[in-house]
Amino acid sequence: MYEPRNEPREFIGSTRSEAVAKACSFFGTEEGELRILDLDSEAVGGLAGREAIVAVPANAVRARPAPRDRSERPERFDRPERPERMGRSERP
Repeated sequence: MYEPRNEPREFIGSTRSEAVAKACSFFGTEEGELRILDLDSEAVGGLAGREAIVAVPANAVRARPAPRDRSERPERFDRPERPERMGRSERP
């Protein structure tokens, strides 16, 4: 089941501390229990001097799709034979 608190999320604050506090409040955890990525404020447009981070709980488990079983896949796909193309004057 989808749980938004297991997904990375962006937080913006006037300072890094404010952004981290918002992340801690959202996830209901302490800063030490979060994985935090600081975003370069010059590279991210529209921040106007604010700080942006991406945070996710360190123990967040993400569901991964099961690996495909390629043993049942045919080597090549058989296509029905197509008649040779005929010009307009040759069509029945």
